[in-house]
Amino acid sequence: MSNLKAWFKDKVGGPSIETVAIIVFVVLVLFGGLRFLGSTLSDTLQGTAEAIQEHAESGLSVGSDL
Repeated sequence: MSNLKAWFKDKVGGPSIETVAIIVFVVLVLFGGLRFLGSTLSDTLQGTAEAIQEHAESGLSVGSDL
């Protein structure tokens, strides 16, 4: 029991725990940002692919609209 009390009173690991909490928070924010970026990039590329497909189906050559 005294070991448990000593463990709770020990403040040596305090900064380490705070550092880990900050790192976890930063990682969660990064994952959220990357998820948003991936979704946006996917939508952009999907739109580009659809435009290319429509252009190819219309039978136009690449330089015909110049």
